[in-house]
Amino acid sequence: MLFYQALALFAQGLGLWVALGAATAAVALGGVGWAILYRDPATGGLFNWWVSSHEQGHPAGFNPVLVLDVFEHAFMVDHGAGGRDAYIAAFLENVNWEVVEQRHKDSKGGRFTARF
Repeated sequence: MLFYQALALFAQGLGLWVALGAATAAVALGGVGWAILYRDPATGGLFNWWVSSHEQGHPAGFNPVLVLDVFEHAFMVDHGAGGRDAYIAAFLENVNWEVVEQRHKDSKGGRFTARF
């Protein structure tokens, strides 16, 4: 799913967080690593970021709002070697969007965000 398709979901009334989650999942199709929806504390903007290493490539000071692990270990046991798409779909179906929204609010308020 491309970003403009995610925005179309938002326009159809499926909600901002669902649309942003779909856009984050679209980033995850690029390879193995992490697809992360961050909030920039300086601008308040939300954007998707791809991290191909566990500990390198994260923008300093930015707050993760939604994190999708797309390393093989995340999906191979349940979905098989070719099961990335099914895993991403299952991930989006099981996201607790209220928690995502609370992380965003916590970030806006300068508070540490809850893990779950």
